[in-house]
Amino acid sequence: MVSVLSLAPPFIYIDVQQGRDLGIGVSLMPYDSLAVAEAGGPPSGLSEPAMAALEAPGGGARAVRDGLGAAAFAGYFRFALVRHPLAAVHDAYLADCEAAERLPSRQGLAAFLAALAADPEAARRRVGQLRALEDGAGGLLVDDLVRLENLDADLARIAARLGLSDAPRALERPDPDAWRGAFPADLIAPTSAWLALEIEALGYGAVAV
Repeated sequence: MVSVLSLAPPFIYIDVQQGRDLGIGVSLMPYDSLAVAEAGGPPSGLSEPAMAALEAPGGGARAVRDGLGAAAFAGYFRFALVRHPLAAVHDAYLADCEAAERLPSRQGLAAFLAALAADPEAARRRVGQLRALEDGAGGLLVDDLVRLENLDADLARIAARLGLSDAPRALERPDPDAWRGAFPADLIAPTSAWLALEIEALGYGAVAV
């Protein structure tokens, strides 16, 4: 899925899930100015760079801001879906297993984590969510976060904030805690260590082992 921009009410849903946004973006399509224009409705009035930034999968908030221009970007309420950073790592491992047509295992996950830990900066670019939301100076370019662990309540809060008659919803509902049963307990702390900035910035506290 790609990011969604609505002119009325003015909001932007930032896609950071690398193609796994659970269908929230799809549920927002009735508000999506690009989709309405493509369906023969009023033109969106957006520039080519803005449309390209919105249509790029996983382009992130900075790309959308740069495409729209900082002043225009500031006029929108921005939000995104995130999950616990360790859940995002586990999702990346499962995607690797699927691509390689192999079954996931604790041994395989341990090897995957070891490879990530060998180059934490590259690992954060690969499995991180913060990179798609940060402004480059330690701040976030979104006004609110929907956390997978609190999905229904957070989506209801967003709908109330924007006055949406059609509340955003998830078309897929994965278990937000599935990673806990898969992670070797002795690897939670070291993995959390190189993800510490991400865990803090996205509002997740210490992980109970």
